[in-house]
Amino acid sequence: MGLFQKNISTYIQSLRTNAPYNQTGLPLSLLPSNFTGEEVFQLTTPINTPGGKLRGIELNYQQPFSFLPAWGKNFGTVLNYTYVKSKMDYVLSSAVGAGTVREDLVNLSPRSWNLSFYYDDGTLSGRISGSSRAAFLTTIPAGNNQDVAGKNKTFNLDLSMGYQLNKQLQLTFEATNLTNQANDQFISRAMNNVVVNNY
Repeated sequence: MGLFQKNISTYIQSLRTNAPYNQTGLPLSLLPSNFTGEEVFQLTTPINTPGGKLRGIELNYQQPFSFLPAWGKNFGTVLNYTYVKSKMDYVLSSAVGAGTVREDLVNLSPRSWNLSFYYDDGTLSGRISGSSRAAFLTTIPAGNNQDVAGKNKTFNLDLSMGYQLNKQLQLTFEATNLTNQANDQFISRAMNNVVVNNY
């Protein structure tokens, strides 16, 4: 079991804003000849935010089944579970006085777990692994007057096998996403509108 806490003094946030090209400070010579400089572009700027704290707990367990009779002693399992709580202050806009909003750290699921069941006798080996992560945020603010964008919870099941032909050569087989888990992305916490959903 492990307990952890990180104090993040500042978080680098990518802030998207719309502005006329002639306010960017870039030369007009970079534009096509039919542009005037009044055209509005979407700009992405990295900025330093006030940051926040991240704390959590991680549980790990590994068990070879060596206590079983001969047929089962080469099996085993590996499990882990992680819970993380984090809050960061994100800047809402580049406008002066626009303020901040407190949300979870982007790209970090509050809960995740992995479970593997394996076999290894020195010649033949195999592993089937399941991994799950809770929904997480990817963009704050999300643009188009939406609060957040993110990715919904996932569960993936993977398989790998190997056969040691000799000391120098091993045959391997791998299969990922056996459950055909979708890439399910959303925008707006309240409405959970679909942005991407593909396999």
